[in-house]
Amino acid sequence: MGKFIENKYTDDWEVLTENGWKDFKGVGKTVKYKVYEVITETHSLKCADDHLIKTNNGFKYSVNLTTDDLVSTSSGYEKFKNIIEHEEYDNMYDLSDVDGSEYLTNNITSHNTVLVSAYILWYCMFNSDKTIGIVSNKEKSAKDILKRIKGIYEEIPYWMKPGVELYNILGVLFDNNTEIMVSATSPDAFRGRSINCVSGDTKVCVIDDHGNIFYTSIEKANSSCKEKIMEILTQNGFKKFDGFIEQNYEGELIKFELSNNEMIKCTIDHKFLLINGKYEYAKNIHKDDVLYNNIKINSKDYIKSNEKVYDALNVEDVNSYYTNGIISHNCLFADELAFVPSNIADEFWAANYPTLSASTTSKIIVISTPNGTGNLFHSLYVNAERGENGFAWCKYDYTVIPGRDAAWVKQEIKILGEQKFFQEHSCVGKNTHVYINNNGKFKKTTIGDLYNELSRSEG
Repeated sequence: MGKFIENKYTDDWEVLTENGWKDFKGVGKTVKYKVYEVITETHSLKCADDHLIKTNNGFKYSVNLTTDDLVSTSSGYEKFKNIIEHEEYDNMYDLSDVDGSEYLTNNITSHNTVLVSAYILWYCMFNSDKTIGIVSNKEKSAKDILKRIKGIYEEIPYWMKPGVELYNILGVLFDNNTEIMVSATSPDAFRGRSINCVSGDTKVCVIDDHGNIFYTSIEKANSSCKEKIMEILTQNGFKKFDGFIEQNYEGELIKFELSNNEMIKCTIDHKFLLINGKYEYAKNIHKDDVLYNNIKINSKDYIKSNEKVYDALNVEDVNSYYTNGIISHNCLFADELAFVPSNIADEFWAANYPTLSASTTSKIIVISTPNGTGNLFHSLYVNAERGENGFAWCKYDYTVIPGRDAAWVKQEIKILGEQKFFQEHSCVGKNTHVYINNNGKFKKTTIGDLYNELSRSEG
């Protein structure tokens, strides 16, 4: 990703893609870049050198296309013929948050990092009972990242694929009980979003939309009352929450007999609140330990299980709730963190990092292009370089693209200036044609004219 100098937004326009009309959220305008022109049998596209073009061999940078590639167009795949390096420099443009991340530009399919996506999929495939949270400055961007992960999953050999229990636009649940979920970056993005669960016979206390109070099993609350339930009982009274998550589970559960004459079964990494105010994993809790409300563990046993397990989602304020009289209580991927407004980014980090850092197995991956100094991403990166915050850092710049040598750098900096030079972006030229649907009014326009039209409508 690179840098926009201006963005114009819309909520009700669609753009034509090879899969029909899709929503998008606006148009971004970049600093000036050298213009390259991709030429196929019947189409051409002016773009940046690192613009991604869809081919029969996957997405490729425009400068890496070869005559062996077939380029995806509105009329099917066409032979790539040539790329012309022009002497001119111009502002580039890109649509933001296109549903599916692809759209037609001069009838050529354009796109967006797959390295982290591949790592997340690998982690899910070879690690059981984990939860991966993907957040971005907009939920749709996080969904796009999930879509790329799913695309990689669908291309790997059948014998290597884990089975899936859930597979939709908001998440994936693999049969090894590892889950991927998405959210927009917000203070409560994954607060209360549990990694592990309790059995279906666990009792919870909930209030429905008519004010009726029910003390019932979490399984029954999830299946018969889920559309009506408004709040759940916590140590601080009834709190709003986002319903329950249900997962198929086969493996070892822990069974606790409690001094309040209750019994509870849970996965080994489910957390409970101790009398000292700290949360602890079930696997680390032992006979005679004392939980919140002075409830003692009378016995602890490991049992084999093949059943559904449950957890409450996003419990407001406290991230916890009562289960059989005791208090139950998360890997995170943050994309383009430098472009999340500081107030939201700081609240998000303060709310989620303590929960994640409490686990010895949690992982956090943060990626972004630079956006000045003083923001959360800059602080995390600089302190990682200094070895002060426990993060391992890595940086990928223009040098990873073949052909970008010292002479190229000198010329680019001379024209763009040093600051703008390091703000790379894969965009297309202003005269690139796109097809737009504005409330049923269809038209062909250039992306530059679209940007100007949105500018006027904002005024």
